[in-house]
Amino acid sequence: MTHHLADVVTARALRHGLDTGSRSDAVARELVELARADRRVLEVALARVERGLADRSSRVGERAREALERALVLAAGPSLVPALATFGPGSSNLE
Repeated sequence: MTHHLADVVTARALRHGLDTGSRSDAVARELVELARADRRVLEVALARVERGLADRSSRVGERAREALERALVLAAGPSLVPALATFGPGSSNLE
């Protein structure tokens, strides 16, 4: 099941890599939702894209990798990036 879902997430990331107009934050959210917030699925998809980039670098692959990396950060939740959650723009802790 995980590998089939990883196939779908990989394909979606590459499709977004073709679309230069995609907003990276929206794409990352979509990938997290598609992966059901399963970090392992996102990691497998990222490994597949990176393996393809090792053979032949492309801008499409680069954009797909960036989207998957952002999705992994989103899937990790705010606990992994506490500085951004605490001190980022609009933070109420800076008052």
